[in-house]
Amino acid sequence: ASSSSRALAKAREELEAIAALAGEGKLEEARKRFPEAKKAAEGFEELKEKLAEVAALVEVKEPEWTELAAAVAYGKLTFSGDKPAKDEEDHRVATLAYDFKDPEQAQDWRLPHARGDRAELIRRYLLGLESEAKVEPWEVLDKRETLAGFGHDRRRSILTFSSKSPCEIRISAKALQGTNLLVSLGGKRPVIAGLGYLLPELSLARASGDIRGALSRSMAISRQRGPIAAICYEQQPLIHEDIAVGRYRLRKNRKVEMRVVYEPLSDREGVDGELTIYVGKKKLLSGEIAMEGVIEFSLLTLGSGIAYEEIQLEGVPSRQLRERLHESYRAAKSSESGPLREAFRKLDDREKK
Repeated sequence: ASSSSRALAKAREELEAIAALAGEGKLEEARKRFPEAKKAAEGFEELKEKLAEVAALVEVKEPEWTELAAAVAYGKLTFSGDKPAKDEEDHRVATLAYDFKDPEQAQDWRLPHARGDRAELIRRYLLGLESEAKVEPWEVLDKRETLAGFGHDRRRSILTFSSKSPCEIRISAKALQGTNLLVSLGGKRPVIAGLGYLLPELSLARASGDIRGALSRSMAISRQRGPIAAICYEQQPLIHEDIAVGRYRLRKNRKVEMRVVYEPLSDREGVDGELTIYVGKKKLLSGEIAMEGVIEFSLLTLGSGIAYEEIQLEGVPSRQLRERLHESYRAAKSSESGPLREAFRKLDDREKK
């Protein structure tokens, strides 16, 4: 008993010493001594309250993923909903908004991840055809406060969303060149949705035989029916499978407000959700879709030049995103925007290899 009493007294004394160091601002020394003190105190019920008190003073608590997301994003990020209890699923809704008054907001729209050798081959070929872009693609034009998208490529949002909850993207934009205002959802088998869908006429003389044949057929079908509102699967770049189509022609240099909404469905075999396109408040087109993995919104140009004036994303962020934010924090050892963004970008870029 005497030995136990001495151990109890020694453990209490050490906790009080560490608390005093923390109170004096000597946190580094306090944190260095705390692990041993914690180990010694954990066997005594009498010290449970004191141990928790000292732990709160010295242990570095990892910031919430919501704080980390706000530090990483250049757009305005807000959250709604209650913080979940421990072990409960997090259903808070994130809203990420862009007005492109800050040129750095373009950095939230990232290069696509590779989708396999064939898709990458087509993508590179199409990018090689682009030679008449008036501005560098995917930069903010300061004077117009718009994000300029050009070429045969796409840029994806840094946020990814759960396919088990509703999510949407709202875009206010003008078509400066071409006819398309499109978005894609998903990574491995994207779903394309949008207005004025029309594949461009391209010279395919330099394309390999199998690519040339597939692209030629897709372009012929698209040019024959003209601009449409469309929801379709993207098998490969410019090679698509229709889900739902309707008439819609996008007028150049005229602002349009498009909203693409995803609603999960649980009672359909082989179907994960319904996708709906709105123009203003008018419902234009909807179709049932199968999703693989998380929902990743991308801006897709298909050879058109688009001036994006405002963009807003809304939905429940994916578990994968939350985990990546925490991993970025541990890699950066900081919650400051600069090092956290750099760590997040490095982790994100791994998927492209």
